[in-house]
Amino acid sequence: MLLDGCQVLHLAINDKTSPYIVPVSYGFYIKDDEIFIYVHGAKIGKKYELIKKDNNVGVELEFFKDYKVNDTNSKLNACNIGCYYESFIGKGLATELTDKTDKNNALNLIVEHCGFNDYEMNEKVVKNTAVFKIEILDYSVKGNLE
Repeated sequence: MLLDGCQVLHLAINDKTSPYIVPVSYGFYIKDDEIFIYVHGAKIGKKYELIKKDNNVGVELEFFKDYKVNDTNSKLNACNIGCYYESFIGKGLATELTDKTDKNNALNLIVEHCGFNDYEMNEKVVKNTAVFKIEILDYSVKGNLE
């Protein structure tokens, strides 16, 4: 699945006149047709404050494989160069997790997605970490892997 293969999520948050976009580590959980993405950060700072003001967020992830030269008769792009890629673009609602078990479970998903297993959490740091669950309400997947 595309969410497994990507490493960085670009999180777009409303900031009055323009989006504030920040790259973050993430974890995810899919249940039936619902997608939940988890991100974390400090309980202070711009990202935290903006999400607390408006929890409507956008997400973007991409898996980039390589560039390619297209057939010279291609009418699809101006320079006959394209790329192999997949992308996931979505929007959803971010909710801060406050339950200790929920936070630890979400942090474990993030840590596992980053390639670490059986990592012991520092509970003192976890207490001061904000963990957000993003319920994806709408998304699209696009790609060109051939």
